Amino acid sequence: MTKISNKAFITGANLFTPVLLTVCILITPFIFSISVPDPALSPRLQFFSIAIFSLSLIWVILYVRNKEIFDISVLRRNIFKFYLGYIIIAAISIGFATNLSEGIFEWFKVFVFFVFFCLMSLSLTRIKNFPDIVSKFVIIFTILIALRGFYEIFSIASVSGLNHQNSYFIRAFSSHRNLYSQILFLTLSFTVYGIFSLRLYWRIASIVGSIMVLILITLLLTRSVWVAFIISLIVLFIILFKFWRAFSINRKTVRYLFIFLAITIIIIVSGIFLYAKFGSAEVFKKQTYWIENYKINSSLERVELWKKTIQISRDHPITGVGMGNWKFILPSYGLKNLRSETGELHFQRPHNDFLWVLSENGIAGLIFYLLIFLSFFYYVIKTIRNSDIYKDKLLALTMNFGVTGYMIIALFSFPKERIEHQIFLLIILTIITVKYHTTNKLPAIKNKIHLNVFAIPALILLLAGIYLASSRKSSEKHIAKSYEYRKMQKWTKEIAEIDLALSPFTTVDAYATPLTWYRGEANFMLNNTDKALYDFRQAYKVHPNHLHVLNNLGTCYELNGNREPAKKLYLKALKISPQFDESLLNLCAIYYSENKIDSAYQMIRKVDTTSVNTRYNKFLHVILRTKVDEFRNSLDEHQLNKTLERIRNDFGWMQKIHIASIKDTIDIEKQLLLDSVFLLESVDSTISSEESQRLKNKFNL
Repeated sequence: MTKISNKAFITGANLFTPVLLTVCILITPFIFSISVPDPALSPRLQFFSIAIFSLSLIWVILYVRNKEIFDISVLRRNIFKFYLGYIIIAAISIGFATNLSEGIFEWFKVFVFFVFFCLMSLSLTRIKNFPDIVSKFVIIFTILIALRGFYEIFSIASVSGLNHQNSYFIRAFSSHRNLYSQILFLTLSFTVYGIFSLRLYWRIASIVGSIMVLILITLLLTRSVWVAFIISLIVLFIILFKFWRAFSINRKTVRYLFIFLAITIIIIVSGIFLYAKFGSAEVFKKQTYWIENYKINSSLERVELWKKTIQISRDHPITGVGMGNWKFILPSYGLKNLRSETGELHFQRPHNDFLWVLSENGIAGLIFYLLIFLSFFYYVIKTIRNSDIYKDKLLALTMNFGVTGYMIIALFSFPKERIEHQIFLLIILTIITVKYHTTNKLPAIKNKIHLNVFAIPALILLLAGIYLASSRKSSEKHIAKSYEYRKMQKWTKEIAEIDLALSPFTTVDAYATPLTWYRGEANFMLNNTDKALYDFRQAYKVHPNHLHVLNNLGTCYELNGNREPAKKLYLKALKISPQFDESLLNLCAIYYSENKIDSAYQMIRKVDTTSVNTRYNKFLHVILRTKVDEFRNSLDEHQLNKTLERIRNDFGWMQKIHIASIKDTIDIEKQLLLDSVFLLESVDSTISSEESQRLKNKFNL
């Protein structure tokens, strides 16, 4: 009976790796739900968390029952120590977070990935030909997502042609075109390895997958991926020629390398031709122009984000601002030159993972994070130098290609956030770590004490992670419904959905807007001012630098007669975004009611003259009339006084003078005099040139 039981457990152990690979490669990246704002992120995290907990529990049972068939010594490698160090630093940083719930949620994401890394490493140490097995799974995945991509390309091209704007609809199973392109790039390490290492049909599948990926990467117009591909290719050739003896490079090998490079170029050119056939090849020129001039469009915006992130890091060098809290702190450093300065868009990340880690987790966090990658590169070099097996050297070379590209992408994007990106990164890290470990053996560890110390707490934390992921997904469903009711102005139903969405671990939506702000807005529209004030106060605690939270809370204070705190909130909003018209107009109204006409005018003068805000022209009309009246009363020139009265009675005229004074950066009074003197002399001809000059001299015009 015992023997049968042992055989059953051994069979389970042998099936463990295929099941793990199926879950992480062939299932998780395809999880998708249109019922939440981001159809990929929270659904995949929920599924992945449940899967990793279940598989971890199974592994623990297998280990306890048959520990002699498992060796956990791989976990002693430095890469795991550095990863654990990063997790500990990230946990400490949460204590300095503005929003604890977001910090805790983001930390659990990192922890789940760490457990996956450990689980994958423990699993692969038992399998001799694990690189080939993993590559086969990835090749299947690559062909599936590539076929979906081509289907979407030809569907779009046949209806409206393929152009830059339409390319954003090509997402396959990702949330965004760029994310799809990035995940395609990460599969190249496996398909290229398969070309040189697998046999028969798998080699053909590897070639087909590589060609499809190269064409798609070309067509998807993701600049970060283009740069990652080029730099990774350069690094690959540098390593090849640096260690040419280890790879036994001869003329024949060089010829094959140049043939491979030529084929790659042909594929890319073919992709450009295909794009030109359906759309316009001119877009490629526009996409590459940013290399020459980064001070344009999204490139300028990213540079501004990086500058502000560096400022955040300088102010919080040790602790950082807390895991998941960059988005709450960024606005306090000003939003000038960013699309978010109008309050309609809110940046969630700095589009640079390394600066992101530095700003949220401090210098120590970044050091540990970088050491994870440095450990990988160390294992790559050691494998190339010391392994006697050519296939291992090739494996190290191709996996290095993928991680190099990942790091380049991470300089311009946010792969750290995405579930599928982390899965493929960690698979690559695992393959090289395990390969290095198997060729540089450590004493085996088969002691249950180690299991009790680490596995049981990990399982408990994973359960908590499942709760958080499930709670977040449930909340996002209600948030999505609340958006629909908000559009339809069904305020009561919106409040009901927000109440269902709110939880201790979900306080903001995907755009960093507090859920209580939405409820406050709805209560305000229902004339429940007291409830709205309470909601906006709660929203302020969640995100004290959100423009609309500051503005709406200030409005509620003003309506309740608390003018001074209202002013402070409006001024704080304007410190964040000097041209935020809502707060400018609200301050303008306060100053006007206090009979501070000059202050009121200075506020409205800062509002964009093309503003479509319904209050702008109404406020401008009243303030300009008052401003002109005050100015007229201060003059002792009868003719000028009469002319100013004519201007005062014509709002269009006053508005033109107002705009001209802003354009020429002169006082409104001076512009009024210039127009009045010009009108009297050149249009009405009621004063002589001498009189005109007298007036100009008198008023220093």
